[in-house]
Amino acid sequence: MTEHPSPPADRAEDLRRRFEEVAPVILVDPDPVVRRGRRRRATARAAAGLGVVAVVLAVVLLVRPEGRGFAPAVSTPPPPEQTRPVAVQVVPGAVAPGDVVTAVLVAGEANDLTFGVDAEVDRWDGAQWRRAGFAHLCLVEWECVGTVMDRLDAVEGIGLGAVPGTPAPATVLSTEGLADGWYRLVQRAALEKGVAAGVFEVRTGAPAAPPLPAQDDVRLTVDPVLVPPEGGLARVVTQVPAGADGTLTAEDIEEVDTGLDPSALVQRWDGRQWLDVVDVPVQERETDLGVEWGSPVALPALEEGSYRLVRERTDATALWGVFTVLTGAPALETPATPAASG
Repeated sequence: MTEHPSPPADRAEDLRRRFEEVAPVILVDPDPVVRRGRRRRATARAAAGLGVVAVVLAVVLLVRPEGRGFAPAVSTPPPPEQTRPVAVQVVPGAVAPGDVVTAVLVAGEANDLTFGVDAEVDRWDGAQWRRAGFAHLCLVEWECVGTVMDRLDAVEGIGLGAVPGTPAPATVLSTEGLADGWYRLVQRAALEKGVAAGVFEVRTGAPAAPPLPAQDDVRLTVDPVLVPPEGGLARVVTQVPAGADGTLTAEDIEEVDTGLDPSALVQRWDGRQWLDVVDVPVQERETDLGVEWGSPVALPALEEGSYRLVRERTDATALWGVFTVLTGAPALETPATPAASG
């Protein structure tokens, strides 16, 4: 082995002194450094197995809107929405957390706007609207109830429009996951041509919203779902779920529809139960309309509130669908007066 001679003592001292001038000694406690190094190695090992989870969590955190379920409620209500060609009418206007609301596009002036079933949900923080989530709305004839989510990956490609005097088809949305507060439902028209919005409140202790019939069972819908207090001519439609193979024909609907009582019972929701109001006849359909368009029914003058129309089947079971009597709802056609006999 070749030995390297050590430098003379005076030269070694000179080298040490010159090195300290260039890189002065920094006093460091070695224990934290060792611990930090161990943590880094452990983190690196964990990341190798959890890298995908970390990425997914990062995405969720980035897209999670503010105000969903954890922001404190405010006592100051939002200002009225600005007037637009089309608005969203949400009923009931105040519901308990988790209840279902109905949303309908209503036009105040002529327009060529087309909307989908996707929407944004904003929450009022006392000073401004903040994004609380995104909504997937379900048409009342679909076998689902819409939900509020942190993000929407895809929705059905469907066009909804509203013209003065004729509300758009009704949609339903669950308030599950929304904390107490005021919310704004915003629907954007295709090609960014316009916006429609409507406000509702979620409040613990609010009267319970009227229950809906099971969406995956045979039931009724009322068109339009918004009825003015003076009443008028509406349609009651029999909704039949598709068969096990996913098909549904007019004959399937006709089979159920012809087995229903020719009259219907109007009941009012008092926040706890349904109360009988009046029986009304269900008229025969026009010959040029299929059963999927429903049958005419003349609704009498009714007080504002939530109602349902009930028809009994031959086996004594009942089908029903809900509607809302609302001041300002578009006027309905006046029923024809029966010709006097004699």
